[in-house]
Amino acid sequence: MKVNEDAIAEVRSKVEAFCTENAYHIEEADDEYTEHTDTLCRLGVTPDNAYIFTIGHKVLDSLVVPMLKKLIRERQEKDKSWVRDNFQIMQSETEQSKYLTTTKPTVMLIL
Repeated sequence: MKVNEDAIAEVRSKVEAFCTENAYHIEEADDEYTEHTDTLCRLGVTPDNAYIFTIGHKVLDSLVVPMLKKLIRERQEKDKSWVRDNFQIMQSETEQSKYLTTTKPTVMLIL
């Protein structure tokens, strides 16, 4: 892979300009910033793997979470269907057993 030094220099200058323009935010919140970077370091996020960390969250948000939500919805629908089907069977059996225990046999006289 060929490294384009001009492109790298351009990106570097844009990053430096952005940091210079926004340095006062970092200086104002220096304690919070330091605490945040310490937390990231404890989690194992370093400048070398920050890109992978970011991509991992992108994959989590755009792929894993929607997939899990879909699986949960499908499982809930399956559970609801099972309850609906089995409740109707149990309700029918209960009604039949009540009917059979509460009714007396009738004898019809045929003349």
